[in-house]
Amino acid sequence: MCWLWATISLCITVSNALDRTVKGDTPQKAQLQIQSSGVIRLVVLVIIYILLFRAKFCDPLATILPLLFAQVSLKLIEFFRKDESEPTKKDGDTTP
Repeated sequence: MCWLWATISLCITVSNALDRTVKGDTPQKAQLQIQSSGVIRLVVLVIIYILLFRAKFCDPLATILPLLFAQVSLKLIEFFRKDESEPTKKDGDTTP
């Protein structure tokens, strides 16, 4: 449920930043707003998890382990992803 909240707040933040950029703000300012919002969301999620763990509503290992696995999976996928900028080889020729 916490990740649903984080995703919805990210969508709202990006939408607001895009609207402000269209109205005349700089893209750098919009990027800074999105990045700072990400830090705030992370801090709020950590606080929520700490409160849940202290109230013994959920098991910390069962909650944290899937989150860590997702991050490791994303890093592995990024590492093994084929670079799109490299030219492909067909019959010994290189094509851009």
